Amino acid sequence: LVAIVFIVSYANYLWSKYKKKSEKKELDKFLDSFQSVKNEKDYAKLLGENPEAISSLMLLASIYYKSGNHEEAIAIYLILLEYIKEKDKKIEVLSMLGKTYYKAGFLHRSRDILKESLRLKPRNQEVLKVLLVILERLKEYSNGFGVLESLEELGESVEKEKNFLKVFLIIEDAKMQDSIKIDKLKELLKGAPYTAHTIMEFLFFKSTKDAWEMLEFININDIIDILWVLAPSDVEQEKIKNIAILNELFSARGVVDTAKKSEIFEFDILINLQEKKEIADLTFEYSCECCKQVFPVYFHRCPSCFSVARCKIEPILTKKSDSYFMGELA
Repeated sequence: LVAIVFIVSYANYLWSKYKKKSEKKELDKFLDSFQSVKNEKDYAKLLGENPEAISSLMLLASIYYKSGNHEEAIAIYLILLEYIKEKDKKIEVLSMLGKTYYKAGFLHRSRDILKESLRLKPRNQEVLKVLLVILERLKEYSNGFGVLESLEELGESVEKEKNFLKVFLIIEDAKMQDSIKIDKLKELLKGAPYTAHTIMEFLFFKSTKDAWEMLEFININDIIDILWVLAPSDVEQEKIKNIAILNELFSARGVVDTAKKSEIFEFDILINLQEKKEIADLTFEYSCECCKQVFPVYFHRCPSCFSVARCKIEPILTKKSDSYFMGELA
């Protein structure tokens, strides 16, 4: 019995040792494809002479990452991976390396690094979330569903992300006819009104008739930037008569003159500038309701905090560019 216990224990020890060696070999092989970035010999020398400097270099790499010096951060993280033996720290460095590649704009490298991190630790929520963002940016929407399944198993609410992936898959499907796309998007919009901006932008481009039919299912404030630049010939005046905000918006634009005032300050100003509409216009800024960051273009996912469907559209009064340049020329 003692002999059996000894054999089993020793076999388990050998298997554990083999597994660690195999993991190290696979990781080294994986990192060979990124060797061209590692040009900081001083860091390697420091680690070779003083292995305890690992913590200091991890802190330094983090500082470089936060300050936007991604090239320096990448160089340090790659060298750290050669010297770190602990599995948990390797996973931490791989995760940070993947994020840094993402911030630096190397999306494919970031995706591959994060997948390697997940191979070592599959149930890493933070890495899964970043990987999902990268897959969206790369338009690999089908792969995104696999990531969402993992997040769902970990207790994350992923309904909004799933619906956005469905929307993007439909819009980007080159083999699907436009009429089928429109029907599917309309059905999706009824159940997921937070996808309104993405879907309505597509509908107004492909079929204004279908777009106007869907207005009753959405919050008009979610698409005021789209409506503001809509061609006058695409405006259904019968529709806007019965919806106050549309009446005010198109009166502010000068398409109709039925509204005399508006509770929206910017619309109210433009309505009262009927005779001098050439001097003012509207632009829009887009802020995240979670992190309060402001961006110049619409986003379904905040570029800063990655929250979904939290984009707030704010109208901004501005001087018309045409009148400005004409004044400058005069």
